[in-house]
Amino acid sequence: MWSSWQNIERAKIEQRGHHGIYQIRIVGTDGIPYPIGRFIRVDEEGVLYIGKAGPSRTLATRIREFQNVSQFGTASHSGGETYLLVYMNLMQSNPAYKNCKLQYRVMHLYADKVSSMASEDTLKHKIEEEEIKALADYFHKFGELPPCNSSFPGKFGTFSNRLQHLFGWSTKP
Repeated sequence: MWSSWQNIERAKIEQRGHHGIYQIRIVGTDGIPYPIGRFIRVDEEGVLYIGKAGPSRTLATRIREFQNVSQFGTASHSGGETYLLVYMNLMQSNPAYKNCKLQYRVMHLYADKVSSMASEDTLKHKIEEEEIKALADYFHKFGELPPCNSSFPGKFGTFSNRLQHLFGWSTKP
């Protein structure tokens, strides 16, 4: 289950030692999300990115990497880099975005340190599956990935299977 939306600054404190998946969205200074037009319908929650963290990185680390790229152009996070480019374009076309903020929410899949290699492999697999499910669910609802996600993990495997399940399609002729 997803947590409630929080100011992205809180991730540094609240997500230490946690692993799982996360979403990042854009909101105004009033905390109201900016709707994002998608292929099928408008995303009223303003989700920009869905990502994963673990087992080698915590949610705090991954969210901070996104934030550092988007605010300072530092660190390495492909979604943050895409957001920075989008944000620069938004600033040119619509000054209302000048004071926008980022929020995050998470789905914890594991807290504390992983105790064994087998556990780490299991956790990694579980986190990857949950990220794929979250991306496939978003794709099913809006007809495309969030604007700062650039790839379909498991496109012709788990992602496709999840979509088939959501659409009620059968893989058998």
